[in-house]
This record gives sequence, C-alpha cells and structure tokens, in this order.
Amino acid sequence: MANVVIPPEARFVSGVNVILFAIPVFWATMMWLGRRDAVLLFGILGVLALAIETSAMITGFPYGHFGYSELLGYRLFGLTPWTVFLAWTPLVLAAYAISVRGERLRSVSCAHSDHFVPIISSFLIWC
Repeated sequence: MANVVIPPEARFVSGVNVILFAIPVFWATMMWLGRRDAVLLFGILGVLALAIETSAMITGFPYGHFGYSELLGYRLFGLTPWTVFLAWTPLVLAAYAISVRGERLRSVSCAHSDHFVPIISSFLIWC
C-alpha cells in the first residue's frame, strides 16, 4: 500500500471515482437488458463481489491476507468497503463483453489504459 497523505477534504474522491466508473457500464447494461434486469444483474454481481471480498479478507483465500483503507468509503461488516459492490461488477461485465465481442477490441488495441476498458466494453454490451 502506498503511504500517500490524503488531505481530509479529498477523502471522498476514491469513492466518487468508483461510482463514476460504474455509471457508463450500468447505462450500457440497461440498454442491453432493460432496467429491471440490469438492476437485478448489478445487484447479484455486487452482492457476490462483496461476499467474495469479505470472505477473502477473513480467510486469506484465494489472494492472501489484505485490507482496504478508509478512502473507499464505509466498510460493510467492518471489512469491505461498500464501493466493492460497484467496482467489481463493471469489471465482470467488461470481461464478458470483451470475451463475447473481442474481435471488435482488436481494432482499438491502442487503448492500453485500464480506464478505456469499461468505456469500450459498455459500448460493446450496448451494440
């Protein structure tokens, strides 16, 4: 973990970034599945992500022991930040979109940044 001093007025920024990361993926999922199914899918994947992360923090399996700082927001069960719900769900949906429509991504392989993957996959889900 990096030991960077975060000023008190900026402690909310990480949580806001996770929310902003999830918005385009949620929108694309609504266009793909409809509102009801998108909410259901986000809910199921989010709860699953929280359960896996909380279990992993308690047991150390499968990644070893780790922890989260308070910068990601309120911790559920005193361990896992609520933002994990929104952080892992877009990644799972991005992986699905890339696996289903991976041929399209080859034409935009210049997007080497992790920030482009959720945006590109959002449009792949929608297309």
